[in-house]
Amino acid sequence: MKRQGRQDLIAIVCAFVGAGVVRRGVPPVEGIPAVVMSIVGAAIGLMLARAVFKMMNDKEAARAALKQADANKDLIEADPAAALFDDENDRGDKA
Repeated sequence: MKRQGRQDLIAIVCAFVGAGVVRRGVPPVEGIPAVVMSIVGAAIGLMLARAVFKMMNDKEAARAALKQADANKDLIEADPAAALFDDENDRGDKA
């Protein structure tokens, strides 16, 4: 399943679960229709889905950083001088 499809599915499930929990868990309030409570629950579920997406993105960023660090470690261990000169050339600091 593609990333966007997975995110859409998570958002839909969280919205339905939030709507169901709020509608069944919160006691009825005088003058507020059940539909409004369902909408509030769906909004809470979508907020939860955003938190899940942020956690997933943070985890992916951490994996990418670790992979890049391993690649840099191998480069430095192979030839430390070349690694230093490559960093200077990448930044444009030519003497």
